[in-house]
Amino acid sequence: MASLQIFTYNLIYDFMSKFLGKPCYYGLLKIDHAAFANQFADYCGWIGEFVKPFDCSRSFSDVLRERVRDFLDEYWTRFAEEGHDGGDLMQRDPNLRVHLGDTVRTELCADSGCVDVLCHRFRDFCISRWPPLDRSFLCRVGKDAKHESDEALAKKIYDYGKYVCKSHPLQDSSVGVHDVKVDLIDFDLVGVDRRHFPLRMYLWERGGDCGWFAHVYDRETRVRIAEADGNTGVGTTEIRVLLPEEYLDERYKPHGDIPRLESISVFDEEDSIDAANWAFNGRRNVSGDDDPKDRFRKTTPELVKSWKDLFCASLLGARVVYTGQSEFERLIPVAASLRTLYSVPSVVFDFNVRRYQLQPSSVRDAMLRDSREMGVWCKRFVGIFKGTRWEKLPEDLVMRIVSFLPKHRHVYRSDAHSTTS
Repeated sequence: MASLQIFTYNLIYDFMSKFLGKPCYYGLLKIDHAAFANQFADYCGWIGEFVKPFDCSRSFSDVLRERVRDFLDEYWTRFAEEGHDGGDLMQRDPNLRVHLGDTVRTELCADSGCVDVLCHRFRDFCISRWPPLDRSFLCRVGKDAKHESDEALAKKIYDYGKYVCKSHPLQDSSVGVHDVKVDLIDFDLVGVDRRHFPLRMYLWERGGDCGWFAHVYDRETRVRIAEADGNTGVGTTEIRVLLPEEYLDERYKPHGDIPRLESISVFDEEDSIDAANWAFNGRRNVSGDDDPKDRFRKTTPELVKSWKDLFCASLLGARVVYTGQSEFERLIPVAASLRTLYSVPSVVFDFNVRRYQLQPSSVRDAMLRDSREMGVWCKRFVGIFKGTRWEKLPEDLVMRIVSFLPKHRHVYRSDAHSTTS
């Protein structure tokens, strides 16, 4: 799984605009570029609390400070040195030449037009110098399914963000790639025959009242299999399978324990029967000769519980409408919910740890845990073979033998443990 925080650029624009709105900082811009960059980086430092680089070796402030200095050196300094015309750089952008010229010569408070042009130019500068090749805002967790480098994966996500902006336009034409957050999720569906169906999902969200969007591909053939369309209604996402059933039947054998008759994913905690009734209303897609009322009479507490479990396991935030009755279709929102494992606050993450029986840890913690387990197993090995020739094996050979034992990476953390720890 991976996520690229493309939307960070809008925050940079907003903060630069607010920062230049203060007369003291606007005056500092014309006096000392290094001091201005330091002050702006400190001003934006608290962004790191919720939009921090995943490359922990560098802070958000440090990266931003460098970008400000580079920007001023390339745009502002060249304009000041080359005079009113600004040389070839400004000749290509007359609007920028006029506004920056006014900005350099202005002695009073920052003019809104000058600031707006400067902030837009700074944002564009960051877009050209930051991702897709900078890994600072790439979050990557889990198994490397296709053996891709961070740079290659970040570029794929970034290019996909540009693609969806063109292919899924909104009424607001100002929305661009810097407004999109794209998640990439590699997952396998395991059929009842235990065969793995390798899939890759690109998941993204847009502004306004839209639902979430997704494209699901066969990870081996790169064929698009299904899509989720968030433009079908206010807060609604419609799931569509694009290939014939024969293709899916060949790749995935359904388990048969997932409810497939309802067309709308909804569940009311206070009144589950009303929720079941709502799922069978006139807006659903009914196939076959059965009357919807007859199907409702067949509803059992077990079936209602299955609806609830499917709803809770799916990605929340939008009403999901299914266009078919395949089990594969119902599992797409479930796979999309994997994004919550790494994109939610720590409190919710701890809940998911217990729910999915995971054990969160850093690489350093994992190495220490493995080392302790290795020591325990070496002692057990010596104890088991005490009194035999195996007892006197060299320690490095014992550790080599023990290393073949399976590692317990995913350990259930009980509620009692999480409460006391």
